[in-house]
Amino acid sequence: MKIIDRPAYGILSIVALALAVLTLSGIEPAVAATVIHYDGDETDYVNETRLNLHGGFVLPSPVTNGLVRTWEYSDTVPITPPSPAYTGPALYAALQMTGVSATTNFNPNSGILTGPLTPGHSSFALVSGAVGGAFTALVFLKPNVESGQTVSFDSTSSISLKGMGVADNRWTDESIRFVVQNGGRWYISAAPTFASGFVWSLSDAGSARFALFDPTGAVLPEIPGSGYDHEGASFKNITAVGFYAASLTRANNAVYFTLKDFTVESTVTAIPEADAGAGATIENFWIGSRRMALKQGWE
Repeated sequence: MKIIDRPAYGILSIVALALAVLTLSGIEPAVAATVIHYDGDETDYVNETRLNLHGGFVLPSPVTNGLVRTWEYSDTVPITPPSPAYTGPALYAALQMTGVSATTNFNPNSGILTGPLTPGHSSFALVSGAVGGAFTALVFLKPNVESGQTVSFDSTSSISLKGMGVADNRWTDESIRFVVQNGGRWYISAAPTFASGFVWSLSDAGSARFALFDPTGAVLPEIPGSGYDHEGASFKNITAVGFYAASLTRANNAVYFTLKDFTVESTVTAIPEADAGAGATIENFWIGSRRMALKQGWE
């Protein structure tokens, strides 16, 4: 009687089979990557004269509601001017200025001034334009990934922001939050870690808590006080990451803010669409494996 050895289906067999399927289907493993990096080169805070001298970013027509003036954001049109006036990555933004009175602290002709401080450099700045007034800003960038790649958060992902302003700006960890657009919906983070020197960070974006957020239209919303029920690790289709500065103000002057650095580390997964040939190959692979198992008496 001929004895046929029955191979053991152990962990190595399972791993080999999985790798074969992944290879045939064209699915690549997820990798950690820097998907957003803005590196400003300005060394001090801004002022209106320098902004006016070098020109501002391109803003849409504002919407005015009483003492509140809002420049709504576009998902497709950045506010950054073309080179050589600006050479950094495309920035998208919604901006809002709030005055104290219509005659003294809210100038409808200036509102928020934004722009590159030095021609040909990657500088971005905001000025409220009103003594005692305030500005709110949604600023975001899009991940620098290839077509077919998806961006997600896990325990190794992080977000960091470094700004520059004037010493008596009244900013804390509650002043600035991070925002994420995932699957077409916006989310805002709980308070990030705040350090001296105008630095905000989330070292573990996967465990961070977020709330649903809607920054569309005018007037821009305040930071929500509750609803932080979404974990960053649940974001599997991130299309934009940025920050939200809500009602920044100074007691005796306008608010000045320069964006120095904004970096997002995340997980990038490439899942190319399998063509008909690859699909047929996978199907034949499974059918052949099944037939072999039945023939040899392995099942």
